[in-house]
Amino acid sequence: GLPHTYGVDDIPLTFQDLRFDGSGKLRYVQDEEDQDGMLGDQIVVNGGTRPVINVTKSLVRFRVLNASNARAIKIGLSNKQKFFHVASDGGFLNAPLPVSSVSLGPSERAEIVVDFSKSNTGKINLVSYGFAPLEPEDALERQDGDAASLDWRNGRKYRKRRGITKEDIEHIRGGRPPQGFGFAIAQIAIAPNLPPAAPLPQKL
Repeated sequence: GLPHTYGVDDIPLTFQDLRFDGSGKLRYVQDEEDQDGMLGDQIVVNGGTRPVINVTKSLVRFRVLNASNARAIKIGLSNKQKFFHVASDGGFLNAPLPVSSVSLGPSERAEIVVDFSKSNTGKINLVSYGFAPLEPEDALERQDGDAASLDWRNGRKYRKRRGITKEDIEHIRGGRPPQGFGFAIAQIAIAPNLPPAAPLPQKL
């Protein structure tokens, strides 16, 4: 009973934070600041940057993989809408679990189902919320209008808020946003008049 039409309402999303040089070439450099893997300054989704996901169904299932080698993410929606966590690395949960975010470490997977008929807007962002030590959501990149800021280097416009240290700010400006820094992942464009969907199964 879960959405299962590939690329329409069943969409794989592989996230990875990377660094690029001024010419757009991949730059992997580890130094004393990267003891546990490299933290990148841009997010790449399915191999591309600044993606837009066009939603045409009420219920959409995202199969999420955090392919970063160091950065943890806290998946959610920019309008703070709840969704259903249906599967993890270990397979299906016993039943769909309503949540407002799902945390994933490097190489971890999850499956979530979002009911976009309840979004009340034509565009929202899939985001990684800020988390400790940059909690609560103060590190989340705020958007201007409908434009999705998927590039951490645009974060120079951010205001210093509670929980962000001077060292954190130096890392952000230097192209190494710290663990817990919030960012936009992808823009979701929701079609009007979404068709009704069958309810999710009560048992998985």
